[in-house]
Amino acid sequence: MLFKMKRCVLFAEFTFLLDWWSNRFQDLPTRYSAVLSLKAFVYGLTMLNEPPCVDEMFLDVYLLLYDMLNDDEEELRDVAAVTASLLLSDPGSRRTQSLALHPMAAGFRMAEFLVENYASSSRILRETIRRLLGHPSGESNLVGVDMFISVSTLLFGHRKGSSVLFAEEKQNLFIDDVREARIWAEVLSQLVVADADIYLIQKVYSWTLDGLSSLTQMMQMEGTDGIFGRISHSEVFTIGIRVIQATSVLIHRDGFGGQFFDRDAARKGLEDMSEAGVNARIHECWLLLLESSGNR
Repeated sequence: MLFKMKRCVLFAEFTFLLDWWSNRFQDLPTRYSAVLSLKAFVYGLTMLNEPPCVDEMFLDVYLLLYDMLNDDEEELRDVAAVTASLLLSDPGSRRTQSLALHPMAAGFRMAEFLVENYASSSRILRETIRRLLGHPSGESNLVGVDMFISVSTLLFGHRKGSSVLFAEEKQNLFIDDVREARIWAEVLSQLVVADADIYLIQKVYSWTLDGLSSLTQMMQMEGTDGIFGRISHSEVFTIGIRVIQATSVLIHRDGFGGQFFDRDAARKGLEDMSEAGVNARIHECWLLLLESSGNR
């Protein structure tokens, strides 16, 4: 028992260092060392030609590998893709390395791998919600840090030109936030939510309802979305995608404690936003997603 505890502590320290090197440093050599270390670790896990280890403590490593597949350096993404291909290969074909995934394809496969092996994990539920909502990495598990920053607050920051909410330059300019929102909404729709975690779904519901209301009011007040309109701003566009995707999951996914929130209210909010969007002639991508989300 003591040995197992020490192993878990050492593994957590290893994971923390990898995350620190890959996400907190912008110089290429440090981040490249991190991805090579992860590759060596995964290679060690797969040497016995057995299925991947899916203990809870390995989850952070797999999430980190997913993030490395979205690095803005092509060289790092390629190494991460080789690593993911090794992890996801059938045990009997690893020596021949017959599976060679492109980084983007590897990212989709890693998301599927997480659902297949960690669907009942409270940790993956919280991490999925964080990623869907776009909350910064590394903060959602800290005491007193709320990852459910309301959409009305985010939009107010754009309206006032806040230097607080959006002043920090993104380190990773490669990652597609819209694609990520869609991936993690799909992951969320397949997770099994324990009774103890229903409160998180309720928080997603409250966040989503505020988002629908805030975006609808913005469209009604500001009318046509001009080239300098806030809906043309990439962050505002992404916020809208996150809200629509989250609403779609809540409306159509059974087993999310629907008795604890009002699906009809979410559906009505989606319809109101769609109507306001048509009148305001907003971005057609929003309109198409609103239509498909309501008709699924």
